[in-house]
Amino acid sequence: MPLRASLIDVAREAGVSPATVDRVLNGRAGVRARTAERVSEAAHRLGYRPDPAAARLARARVARLGFVLPAGTNTFVGMLAEQIGALGAWLAEQRARAEVQTVDVFSPAALAQHLAGLHGRKHHDVRRRLGQHAPGGAGSAGERSTGGDHRLRIS
Repeated sequence: MPLRASLIDVAREAGVSPATVDRVLNGRAGVRARTAERVSEAAHRLGYRPDPAAARLARARVARLGFVLPAGTNTFVGMLAEQIGALGAWLAEQRARAEVQTVDVFSPAALAQHLAGLHGRKHHDVRRRLGQHAPGGAGSAGERSTGGDHRLRIS
């Protein structure tokens, strides 16, 4: 499998600086139309695709995946929580982390209160990002971290 084309590869192909490529690819001003066209053509020829992990690294962002699972002793749910936890090292390499939260889903009031508590923690961002850049089978629902750390119990 060939290596993924980088921003530097596009710059080399277009005969411009990496900063110029960044400006073109991110729609920023300060690049002549002909230069922008050369960069776009080079990116297309090389099959350039932005690397989401590199973008998060450059922006010092961590994607957070939130999973709300039913509380209790259900074997499947327990195995699901374990598998999510097992992705921790891989997620860290991708500048992401997973949070598993449990809630009594048989108590509508408790479930509603828990879900309402997610509002304001930028979980609304999950809907916008759902499915973007997801590795096969792992699912993706990232959000930007605002710094606070949450400790969550897995039952």
